[in-house]
Amino acid sequence: MAALLIFVWGKLPNDYWLWLVILLCPLVHIVMMRSHGHNGQTACRLEDEQASAAKFYTCPECGLRYADPGWAKKCEAWCRKYQSCNLAITKHAVKD
Repeated sequence: MAALLIFVWGKLPNDYWLWLVILLCPLVHIVMMRSHGHNGQTACRLEDEQASAAKFYTCPECGLRYADPGWAKKCEAWCRKYQSCNLAITKHAVKD
């Protein structure tokens, strides 16, 4: 880096602001990349989706999600018996 500065200006600049910007660039880049999930972990958005999905109960037959486990069980029983969905039950499903 110093060689590049010497090549461009002919000498090292004494302006401390320039050095501050040059030295802060990698740090700012690391902080920005952390919010994009490039740090080897799952992105925050995926963790939020998984956490919100854990709050709902899913009918294993049709895949609809319900906030109340009772409605999910009713939906599962209906789907298994009639191989279809009941509108009176599905109106309680959580909308995505």
